[in-house]
Amino acid sequence: MVKGEINGEIYNLYDLKQQLATLDDDMELTINSPGGSVMEGLEVINLIQKCDKKIKAIIEVQSSSIAAVIALCCDSMEIKKTDFMVLHHCMTFAFGNKEALQEDIDAMTVIDNILHDHITAKCKDPDALVAQLNTGRDVWLAGDQVAEMFENVTLCEPKKKEGLQNCADITNLIRENQANTGMIASMKAELEALKAEKAEREDADRRMAIARRISSEVYTNV
Repeated sequence: MVKGEINGEIYNLYDLKQQLATLDDDMELTINSPGGSVMEGLEVINLIQKCDKKIKAIIEVQSSSIAAVIALCCDSMEIKKTDFMVLHHCMTFAFGNKEALQEDIDAMTVIDNILHDHITAKCKDPDALVAQLNTGRDVWLAGDQVAEMFENVTLCEPKKKEGLQNCADITNLIRENQANTGMIASMKAELEALKAEKAEREDADRRMAIARRISSEVYTNV
């Protein structure tokens, strides 16, 4: 199962890698994830593609960002109409001069092209999808849209559960959504802190430039 953010510390990602590397039979991979590290995700994708067994992705609620790419790289997928998928270009935080920023842009372009190859491999209209991605906006797809857009995707009905088990599932879903909300708030706070730090640096640079100019003018006048 891929559940939660995909990064080096996710509790089941190491086990998943080990399982994929030593798989003896076909496997169902349940995914409920907002995404995370592209590099970690690409490592999982490489293992899926090397595996000689059939791997079916089972989407539960969402499969977004790099988690969506993982799902699309499986041999087949099951998704409900009430589940969703989000596709977009890779994202990063960047700081530095224009040359450093251009290096980041060049690197992200390479990664985006790799992601395009994975995403469009089973897409019925790859050019249209790439055009959507190249707008820079997130591509949101409901379960039925995913089934219509990609090959080897089965649109299935929700499996009903009885009694208290269903209540427990709802409670767990609420807790997961609360955790995701906290993660998003933390990322926004980090971004605001980076913006503030950048603004402080720029202000300090301006003050230093003014001081140097004044000092030069005073020296020249003397």
